[in-house]
Amino acid sequence: MLSSIVQTALRLSCNYLERFSASPFRQQNWVTNKLNARTFKVKSSLKLMCSGCKFVRRKGRLYVICKKKPRHKQRQG
Repeated sequence: MLSSIVQTALRLSCNYLERFSASPFRQQNWVTNKLNARTFKVKSSLKLMCSGCKFVRRKGRLYVICKKKPRHKQRQG
């Protein structure tokens, strides 16, 4: 009786791990999505997209940074 319960628990835990463990393909997509979220949009003309956006000049380049929505980050170039 006890061994059948243990076997069932092991089988369920193995199925759970197989189903929800991240495959290398999923991990790679997750990493590339995170990297894309952090990079600047490179544009020839910058525009403020919301009230939180501001222009900043650093190292001879013009940037738009936004604390409200980080996806608004832009770099001129």
